[in-house]
Amino acid sequence: MALVGAAAACLFLLVPAEPASGAAWTLGEDEVLLILKSGYSGADSRFDADGDTQDDVSFTAWDSQLYGELGLRNWATLTAELAFKSYDYEDSFSATTEAGFEPIALSTRIRLWAENGHVVSVQPGVRFKAGLDGGGDVQAGGQGSDFEMRALYGWGGSIGGVQGFVNVEGAYRWRSDAEPDEARLDLTLGADIDPDWQVLVQSFTVVAPDEGTASFPDYRQYKGQLSAVYRLDEAMSVQAGVTATLAGENTLEELGGFIALWWRFSL
Repeated sequence: MALVGAAAACLFLLVPAEPASGAAWTLGEDEVLLILKSGYSGADSRFDADGDTQDDVSFTAWDSQLYGELGLRNWATLTAELAFKSYDYEDSFSATTEAGFEPIALSTRIRLWAENGHVVSVQPGVRFKAGLDGGGDVQAGGQGSDFEMRALYGWGGSIGGVQGFVNVEGAYRWRSDAEPDEARLDLTLGADIDPDWQVLVQSFTVVAPDEGTASFPDYRQYKGQLSAVYRLDEAMSVQAGVTATLAGENTLEELGGFIALWWRFSL
């Protein structure tokens, strides 16, 4: 799908491997974007505290996610996300089966500057505990309310006759109770290969630099994602892709896939 101005680029960034923002661009006033996503991931190995691979775990997970955006003004977009996750985890010492809602996430993306295809925004947000407690060897759920501040940069245009975009996001998340804070970096490169097709290459980095505990160890996670988006019509699109944990510390070596349906309309 060819990009139509900078605003169109943000519509191709909203289904990451884990919950993230919708890129640096904002929606127009009273515009709405809804995304329903379902995914699966599994692992039979993990990265230990030194980043070495250990083949001593078994992990499977299913998740479903509803994400929405509403343009409050041309320069301000409200976002909301609700996700349900179920997983089975087993290692040499224990076995765990959990199912519940991930924290409810709310944020507002505020565009600070836009010119010649470039855009800069900030996005403060909060997350409220909804079900899963977090802790253990699976980074899921949460103990309480978290606060995040995110800075976003995007560029959309043409290089060598190929329409595409770049999106860069950096964030810091202050977490509740004993959970370690997180520094995050999300990178996206998108390119149109056909009037109705777009390819996305993405990376998602999470680093918990604080000293952890037995229940909440510090961790690092580096994920990559490759996906394609197909436009069904002017309002509906479908996305499918694969995601993998490429490296890390105290995190699972996951491999998974997902499919998502997008619906765009105006109030």
